[in-house]
Amino acid sequence: MQASARGGNGRPNPLGIPSAGGAAFARATGIGGGAVQSLATADAGSDAGADAAAEATSMFGTGPVTSVRSTVAANGYRQASVIATTNRGGPVPTVFQASNGQASALASAMPDPLEVVSILAGTGGRERVAQDFDVGGTSDILGVVALGAVLSFQGDGTAMSHSAAAAFAIDLAQLGSAQDLLIGLLEPNVRSGGFDSLRFQIFLEGLPTVDEMFYDIVTARTFFDGRTLDFGSILAPSSDGILDLDFILTMTSSRGGDGFAVDLIFGNSTVGAGVVPVPPAVVLFLSALGSLFATRRLAGKGRADQRSGV
Repeated sequence: MQASARGGNGRPNPLGIPSAGGAAFARATGIGGGAVQSLATADAGSDAGADAAAEATSMFGTGPVTSVRSTVAANGYRQASVIATTNRGGPVPTVFQASNGQASALASAMPDPLEVVSILAGTGGRERVAQDFDVGGTSDILGVVALGAVLSFQGDGTAMSHSAAAAFAIDLAQLGSAQDLLIGLLEPNVRSGGFDSLRFQIFLEGLPTVDEMFYDIVTARTFFDGRTLDFGSILAPSSDGILDLDFILTMTSSRGGDGFAVDLIFGNSTVGAGVVPVPPAVVLFLSALGSLFATRRLAGKGRADQRSGV
């Protein structure tokens, strides 16, 4: 099942004559029991200012994740362009894809394990997060999200705000063995000066659980680069068996070209679950090898002592 929508209204006046503000909105909803993909894009333009918003929703008949919704909004001096996508088992979004539009919210529910392995591959932050998810094993990977905002046009220096959000509904009864709710922040992508201010929020059951404000790139990079957030038992926040989980990124900037994007993974897992244990046979081999080296060192020392007459 695929659903798509596109909205657009208004364009800058080619003669430079002031015109009414442009606005655009698009909504796409896909419903199905198998692979579902929804895409909504909106573009607006006007000499007097532009606003664009889009919403993409995918709803599923089976599986732990029953629905996922992405919403984006952007205001611009002359133009605004946004994109929202949702899917189940489809392509996993990346932080670089979320760095292309003025506001991008890309969400994948219950992604293919091979796709997950690919985004966790690498060193640094991704490697650290990978240690907490046993992909294809004991962990339930429930979603991958990429949120981003870019101020593509510089106007009169007025600050513009862009927002991107993703919301998931999770049927806890369909999980395997209940573990912890882990959210792994993978890697940030910064464009130009980044932002004037950046806000990142996580809501559990409609309640703000994480609410971080940033005013410089260094602090933001440190927070979003390879950090796993552990919220304890995944069953605890919900009173009705359905866990509502929301992510929101809001960027404000007054400089054209500024941008910031993040990607994250979340699921039912346990810290350290992805650490590959050393097989017992390897442990015995390394232990024997260490003993052999120690014996050789002692033997060598004894021969040296004999030569020196000690």
